[in-house]
Amino acid sequence: MIHMQMPRMRFLNGSGKAWVNDNTEVIAFAKSNPGYTVGIDNLGAKDTIAPAVTKGNTTLLEWINTEIENLGKENFFHKDYEETLTDTYGSEYADTLVIEGGKSAIRIKAGFWKKARFLFISVKK
Repeated sequence: MIHMQMPRMRFLNGSGKAWVNDNTEVIAFAKSNPGYTVGIDNLGAKDTIAPAVTKGNTTLLEWINTEIENLGKENFFHKDYEETLTDTYGSEYADTLVIEGGKSAIRIKAGFWKKARFLFISVKK
């Protein structure tokens, strides 16, 4: 089994040419390590990381979906990104990383929620 840090270590020591990982991790790495750039910052359909709701709990499900939509109308998630994450990821990635109002390919559903993220590649300049 390959340890999850091994690909990054190989990339850093020069035995690897590119590093593919969750976009948030690689964007933060490239921003904090001069000489590295993000080659692909988004791959595939955008998805969200969202709360899970027990199957059948439609009251809570509807409340969460309504709150996320209302917060999106206020541009809450972009404002929060600016206040809390711009230093880590940079302002240029706000629209890549923020999905306002829960509007994406996948909505919050009752039942098990599986985290899904995009992959992208960071390469040396």
